[in-house]
Amino acid sequence: MNSAERLSPLLESVRSEHRPLQEMVRGMGDLLASPGPNPAWHVLFDQLKTCVADLREHLAAHFAREESGGFLEHATTELPRLASEATALEKEHPDLLREFDKFLELTSSIEPSEAEYHRLAIEFRRVAKLLLTHEVAENRLLQQGFNEDLGLDD
Repeated sequence: MNSAERLSPLLESVRSEHRPLQEMVRGMGDLLASPGPNPAWHVLFDQLKTCVADLREHLAAHFAREESGGFLEHATTELPRLASEATALEKEHPDLLREFDKFLELTSSIEPSEAEYHRLAIEFRRVAKLLLTHEVAENRLLQQGFNEDLGLDD
């Protein structure tokens, strides 16, 4: 089995792992982009809480898979010089989860209103940027390790 045949299933696995995460972040961003005309604030905030909780749960599982012999380990096996960068990225996971915990707490603790909706939108953009910056760095590391374009939006 040549190198491309060996890596193809792994790269497809990386893609299938990262795409749902990207879609969840986009979905939250869409939900927070505009409340629409005459929104039912309580209903909208309940949707937000559910989406944030689902995203946070997915993120925790995603990080756990990465930390237990996941993609980063495979990349560092291919190129050991990437090990310190992979370790640094894994060390960001607890901080990112805490950021999502704080955001989830915020969505649960505020009174649904237009002002708070806009506050959540601003805070989500900040937290999402942290996560997406992290994911882009992981994707770059994986691309270096496998010498392949993952075909993911960076």
